[in-house]
Amino acid sequence: METGEGLAIHWHGLRQKGYQHMDGVDMITQCPIPKGSSFQYKFKVIDEGTHFWHSHTGVQRGDGLFGAFIVREPTDVHEGLYDFDLPEHVIFINSWYNELTINKFNSFYHAEMAVFPDSLLINGERYDIVLTADQSVANYWIRKLNPMNSKTTEDLISVVSLDSKQPTNDPALKETPDKKFYIVMDFNPIHFLKYHHPKYYPFPLPVPPKGGIDAAQINCITNIRPPAPLLTQYHDVPQRFITFI
Repeated sequence: METGEGLAIHWHGLRQKGYQHMDGVDMITQCPIPKGSSFQYKFKVIDEGTHFWHSHTGVQRGDGLFGAFIVREPTDVHEGLYDFDLPEHVIFINSWYNELTINKFNSFYHAEMAVFPDSLLINGERYDIVLTADQSVANYWIRKLNPMNSKTTEDLISVVSLDSKQPTNDPALKETPDKKFYIVMDFNPIHFLKYHHPKYYPFPLPVPPKGGIDAAQINCITNIRPPAPLLTQYHDVPQRFITFI
């Protein structure tokens, strides 16, 4: 990385059963890979399908450090339904900023500047989209999935409200669970003068009228990265970084 940052690669959709040290979450499963060095991820993949990998360090994912991770079965039962299965058939849609994501992040936390993307990219390029409609003229309903962490309504569907239509005999997927855990995520407003240390982290920009930022927290607990990976160097982590509920 030109900025000198380390990085770790995290995988979505892949159960790291027996390979949890390869999950790529910095300061949880490993330290970030330092600039100029190398690290090899080795794990057995048991989940076929189209998956997603991305950098799990800082805001590198926002600058495009991500991609597809496709696992094919030895025998594809759907092989006869399509003519080609090529790498260029993968479609990635992501937000795009006209500057580095870290600059957007700092602008928001220092002066509450907007962090909305400047555009969208499809496979790293800008496109004009033409929709060919093959249905009769009418009003149609487009359902959005989990937008802005909203709860389920008549127009929006959150992830927790999705039901599988595929029958299964897996006891882990029974209709009534043994236990339920509720994780509440919200934001705690913190005044700028408490968030930015006047000596060690001064900020030259003027404080906006609101005078604070919103710090994300889960069950009223905020997260601070430990000085050592929790999974591999648990005994090097001070107890003040660990909260048992």
